[in-house]
Amino acid sequence: MSSLKDWLGLPVTVEEVEEHHAGPSGVPFGRLHEEWVRMKSQMRPGDELRGFCSLSDSWAHCAGRAGYVILRGDEVIASITYMMN
Repeated sequence: MSSLKDWLGLPVTVEEVEEHHAGPSGVPFGRLHEEWVRMKSQMRPGDELRGFCSLSDSWAHCAGRAGYVILRGDEVIASITYMMN
């Protein structure tokens, strides 16, 4: 059984994420924008923002997830899931 930590990518910046997820209106995450704003407001100096994506077999079984987490040390402080299967 995999855990969230198995799904984590490299650290990214808020700016990179917002540019990547800007919709046609330029608003990051569209309908999830307010959730994104709440999440990033929890970031503190030293925290890491990382993308996550569940392992490929989870997508085949309609259990896939992708999103971002704030890590403070080894603890997940907050998360947003923008894609679910």
